[in-house]
Amino acid sequence: MAGPRFFVERLPASGAFELDEGESRHASSVLRMSPGDVCLAFDGCGGEALCAVTKVSKRSVELEIVERIDSNRELPKSVDLAVALPKGDRQKT
Repeated sequence: MAGPRFFVERLPASGAFELDEGESRHASSVLRMSPGDVCLAFDGCGGEALCAVTKVSKRSVELEIVERIDSNRELPKSVDLAVALPKGDRQKT
């Protein structure tokens, strides 16, 4: 597994892209990532890619896709949830 994971709204098929401002600030200021560091980017729809950091500034981080790793994260079985109702008058509100 490679380093931290970053959410991107739209993950391109290949090439370079920038993280949004919040993710960029986290990568540059909190994680102190620098060019050459490796991370994962994902789009929340099964798209995932191994990326290398190419440029870093305070408000923008540019990543280059090294390898696309699309994955299916669906559970093999369905999950049923049951919730107990509260006693007495508490269930009316």
